[in-house]
Amino acid sequence: ADYKELWLRSSNPTYDCIKALLNGEARETLGYIARLNPNGYTEPSELYSVCVRYWEEEGREAPAKRTFTLDLERLFGIKKVKVKTRSYYKGIDLEKVGAQQEGLEAYT
Repeated sequence: ADYKELWLRSSNPTYDCIKALLNGEARETLGYIARLNPNGYTEPSELYSVCVRYWEEEGREAPAKRTFTLDLERLFGIKKVKVKTRSYYKGIDLEKVGAQQEGLEAYT
């Protein structure tokens, strides 16, 4: 086991949620997956609310949005950027994997 990884996941809720999204662990429960992508843009409120749902499922306390944003940059290099009047997290793609996916899986 990678003890640093286990420690980070247990000690840092932001790290835990993003790893769960990247590894596809939250696919069933939340219906979302994420990919690190240098050109990716994700709505901050969407990513944060998906993680809030993840933390609720895990019985974890949600960090403040500001802490979440700082952790994203520190741990993953995902920065909050402003494009015209809107803010985005740059460096991550969040993808909804909804009902259309589940329907297909029944036939495989």
